[in-house]
Amino acid sequence: MAKQTGPIIWEKTIELLSFYKRCGVGCVRMKSNLTAERWRSDPLFAGSRKSAARLALAARIASTFYQTIPQKHRSYPHYKQLVGVAQHMLCKGYDMQQVNKVLHFTINRYLRKLEAADPNRKPVRSPFAATLSLNTKPVFTKSVLHQLAASQFPSITVNRAAFRQWPILMPPRGSPTAITGCLQRTETYAPISFCHLPQLASLLVSLPVKIVVSFSQNGL
Repeated sequence: MAKQTGPIIWEKTIELLSFYKRCGVGCVRMKSNLTAERWRSDPLFAGSRKSAARLALAARIASTFYQTIPQKHRSYPHYKQLVGVAQHMLCKGYDMQQVNKVLHFTINRYLRKLEAADPNRKPVRSPFAATLSLNTKPVFTKSVLHQLAASQFPSITVNRAAFRQWPILMPPRGSPTAITGCLQRTETYAPISFCHLPQLASLLVSLPVKIVVSFSQNGL
């Protein structure tokens, strides 16, 4: 690309040459043969015309919502953000109703932030708010009977065992480990219940559960 030299930099078009300045540097290029009439009618620029129409529509939509912002809080970057959101949604194929809904939500959220950041704003109080605190009702609970709260003595049962084997005295769930004993040697063994062991009844109160108890052959 040709550049201009000298103390003076021209910014004009002379016949087929265009003199201009970019970033403080003078440049020269050939004059373009593109005109506004060709851009509007040539099929080669159909995509450019479609993009320009979409951008113009997004700018009109964004301007409508941008006007709702208070004058002292308006800024050009906010407007460009709204235009960018609208143009992006139009490019993705969203209809006008969806674009308006998104921009309406964006503006309302921005206005709420402005209202919350205002130090001079007055707190909003509902006219139906209670002026006096409500009296809480006392909570009534049913009394627990003494006999239900008293500790229960655990009962011990004897498992069925085969001939010449040690029966296992099983305490209820949650009690200490089982204790073992010896039964009378007989040819057949019948299940022994708690009522058939009178000597075992005293063990429930006097002896701990972990003591090993042995019964003689003539004890039962």
